[in-house]
Order: sequence, then C-alpha cells, then structure tokens
Amino acid sequence: MPLERLIEDRMRRLGLNKSSLAARSGLSRPTLRQIMNGKGTISSLAQVLPPLACTWAWCPPGSIHPGAALAELRRRRGLTQAQVSDRISLSRPVIIGIEKRMRGELASLLAYTQLLGMAAPIASISSKRRLIPASNAPERDRVMTPPALARAICEHFAPHMHGLILDPARGDGAFYDHFPSHLAKDWCEITDGSDFLAWQGQADWIVTNPPWSRLADFMVKAMNCADNIVFVAPLPNLTTKARLRTIHKAGFGIAELLQFETPREWPQSGFQLVAAWIRRGHAGACRFTSLEASASNSWLRAA
Repeated sequence: MPLERLIEDRMRRLGLNKSSLAARSGLSRPTLRQIMNGKGTISSLAQVLPPLACTWAWCPPGSIHPGAALAELRRRRGLTQAQVSDRISLSRPVIIGIEKRMRGELASLLAYTQLLGMAAPIASISSKRRLIPASNAPERDRVMTPPALARAICEHFAPHMHGLILDPARGDGAFYDHFPSHLAKDWCEITDGSDFLAWQGQADWIVTNPPWSRLADFMVKAMNCADNIVFVAPLPNLTTKARLRTIHKAGFGIAELLQFETPREWPQSGFQLVAAWIRRGHAGACRFTSLEASASNSWLRAA
C-alpha cells in the first residue's frame, strides 16, 4: 500500500530499520507494523512523523490545525461532512473526530484522504516548499494555552525571571495571570487594541504562546525588546536554518528547550511542542528538558 511504501522509503533514506523507528517513535514494533498495514490509530501515525521527517500531506509542517486544514480541503472539494460519511461509510462523529482532534482509527483517515485524492496521508518535509506554517486567518491562529500548562511553564522559568515581564499575546491571560506576583508585568493583545508589533516599550522577559503563523515577526520584535524570551511553538518552527540564523545574528542563543505533551484541547500535529528560552548573549549548550519529568510541575494531573 502507498503508506507502507512511503514509510519504507523514508526509513531507507534515513538509515532506519523497524526497531530503530519504533524506538524513536515511542511505539512497539507490533504497533509500527499495524501502522504500516494501515491499521492502528491516527495518534500512533502522528508519533512516527518526526523521526521520519514527515508531515501531514495536506498542510504545512508544524501546522497546529491539520484537522481544520483537512476540513478546508473537503470544503474546497465541494463536500459536506454528511457526503463524506456516506461515500466512505463512516459516521459523522468519526469525521468530526478527525477534523476537530485528529483522533480515531487510521483506516478511517486513509479512507477520508483517499476520497480527497491523496495516495497517502503523510509526505516528507523535504517535498514541501515551506518549512513554516502558512499565514492563518487571525481567528484560526488564536489557540488558547490551558492555564495549568501556562502556570507550569511560568513556574519552571520563574527562578530566572526578574524585572518587567511582558506577555505580547495575552489572549485570556493564561501566561499573564501566572507571572511571579513580585515582578512588574505588562501585556499586549491585538484583539483588545494593543498590537505587540507596534509596542514601543522594553522588557526584561517576554513570555507567551505567540501566533505561530507570525512567529518570525514576533521573534524579531521580541529580540529588539527584551534579553530573555520564552515562546511556545512546535520544535521544527524554531529550528529551521533561517530561524536559527535570525536568532544568532541578533546576538541570541537558545538556552533551553522545555518539551511538553500536546494539550488534549489542541489538534495533534505530530510535532514536539516546546517552550523555548531564547537568551541574549547565550553561546553555550542548549538544555533539552521535559516539563512532565519535573517534580515541581505536574500540569498533566491538573489538566
């Protein structure tokens, strides 16, 4: 089948075998065999994407809305959910589960993507022309961070924080409300009339979940406004050659990449999410840490 051939081709190109791919994906070999045979779950296939350097075939790498992008493609094909349901003999709740949360059986996703004209639901990143997400409409770029996750990230970096902290994309205040209470704080939020890209102040720390479609603009602006930046984003979006060049040319370095599990409320893109600490003058090693492994941060239990 096309999916099996694609996975085998990527393994060959990357020098992987089934055992090493399963280990890097955090899957068992039987689960990997299921995926290659078009069985198992969508979330299991998502785990295979990063080690294969692949992404979902219908949307850019790092997209936080693969299900929504699939729904958009369906609409462009002139199909309703009910019509898709009829044509591939799946219930509407199954279609909704794929479009809203990228959850369900892999066989259902294969049937759906084949109906839309795709030979396989994944593609190599190198076959894509863009390495960053395409521009989103503002309403689709507004994905709120669960307060428990924002609190855990703030607590993790709090021992280093000082001076004035700015949240340049406050949203509902998930990060802003959990900044250390003894420090000064400020915020921007474009929907409330305060555009960070037009902000004229200076801060010691900038901490937020920025709009990922505007990550490049937010990064450049933040490096002009503060010495310490913590941005939540997919790891691939932060480590393209162009992004790293921009960071280094501005005199910054990545001091820490704090990984965490994708919140249940967010679409499952298959890419590792991190809170990246980008620090002026940092030229040393980058620490790769895990929020879930930290004894002081148990946001999963709180979520």
